This record gives sequence, structure tokens and C-alpha cells, in this order.
Amino acid sequence: MNEKNINKDCPVWRTMQIMGSKWAMLILFHLSQRTHRYGELKRAIPQVSEKVLNEELKTLCTHQLVAKVKLSRSTPASGVFPYRFR
Repeated sequence: MNEKNINKDCPVWRTMQIMGSKWAMLILFHLSQRTHRYGELKRAIPQVSEKVLNEELKTLCTHQLVAKVKLSRSTPASGVFPYRFR
């Protein structure tokens, strides 16, 4: 399909832009099971590179499909926050 003919306001098109990546659905599957820290996600999906995992998590957070969990105590020494499915 020619990119010029696509209605960018179409909800299906917008959803495919977010969810159409190779890793997004797998990340969301793992986060739907329970909250994961970054390292846990990396171990759960060893085939994904760190760069791609970071980019996917950032995209999913931007589109409010995933959230970083704010811990009740102060920021962990590692600065790593768990992620959860919204």
C-alpha cells in the first residue's frame, strides 16, 4: 500500500505504528503477567538487544501502554525502576 494513501488519523494505522514492531507484543505479554525490572525483561527476552529493548520501553511508555513503577521508598541505588502494563 502506498504510504500517501494512508489516513494518519486512522486508529488502526496508529495502533500498528506502535504495536507493529517485532518486540512490542512480546514485551507487553511479559508485563501483562507481572511487573518486571529491566534486567528481568532482558533475561525473559534474551534475543532482544539492550538498545532495542530501551527504545521499545520508551515508546510504550510514551504511548502510555507501559508505566515505570514509582516505588514508595526513595529511588533505588541502581536508579532502575520496574515496569508494569497499564
